[in-house]
Amino acid sequence: MRITDVNLLAEPFKANFVRFWTVLTVDLKIDARIGETIRPRADQPALVAAGLSKSTVSKHEFGRAVDLDIFLNGVWQPDDKSGLYLRMGFLAMAFGFRWGGNWDRDRNIAEKGEFDFRHIEDASVSIAQLTGGLDT
Repeated sequence: MRITDVNLLAEPFKANFVRFWTVLTVDLKIDARIGETIRPRADQPALVAAGLSKSTVSKHEFGRAVDLDIFLNGVWQPDDKSGLYLRMGFLAMAFGFRWGGNWDRDRNIAEKGEFDFRHIEDASVSIAQLTGGLDT
């Protein structure tokens, strides 16, 4: 079962995420829903094995990442044919987040490997800082 409670996110990421969420869902009227906030460390190896993650450690473990699902007319959008994930991603970057559709932050989303359109994370801290040096 995925954890979706925003209250479990770490500060100051949580406060900034709430501001971002308000602009995304209220001001821009994009039907975005929380897919996952906190992820137990034990769940990460299965995601790596399935090719859904490249890292054995995730900022989700530390309350520093959120996966969002976009819906259009009530239907979940698994890809970005609608362009709504792109809008969400550029808004996330404007709020200072790192977006999974643009890992290297060069705004070129056509690059190989930048595929996680649902993911936004705290750009102010690295995995190495969160783990005391473990950065995989």
